[in-house]
Amino acid sequence: MNSALQMNIQLSTLDLDTLQVMYARKEQELSQLLISGALWKETEGHRNLLTGIAQAMHWKVHGLAGSHPAEYGTRAATGPGTDGSQGF
Repeated sequence: MNSALQMNIQLSTLDLDTLQVMYARKEQELSQLLISGALWKETEGHRNLLTGIAQAMHWKVHGLAGSHPAEYGTRAATGPGTDGSQGF
């Protein structure tokens, strides 16, 4: 199992309040690194962690647990041909 998947699984077990506190701390750490002159490449791990935390918070708030919007059963069909037209 790759480390990004492991991180996402671990983050998904945390409650929303914990994720929010963790995000605020990690965001501050990243800001300080960048302000102090760290190279963008050097902050990749911090940025990836922040992204993972943000995704976990999104899933907690919206109850998606990683689902893709195209998979929602309530998604309305839109686009050319969905209403009988040719899209012209």
